[in-house]
Amino acid sequence: MAVDSPQRNNELMLLKRASQVFISTHDLDQVLTSVLQDVQQELNVVACSAWLLDPEKMK
Repeated sequence: MAVDSPQRNNELMLLKRASQVFISTHDLDQVLTSVLQDVQQELNVVACSAWLLDPEKMK
């Protein structure tokens, strides 16, 4: 039986919070802001960002 590490538990909680935000709103700006704030806090970094790719422009 594997024992979850504190880091693994934190990662799972981060995914849970992200899922809750995705479910609770359809506002992409709000979702990205919330998820990036959680990631920033979890990774203990000053800033983080996400890039949105347009599949149509990638063809």
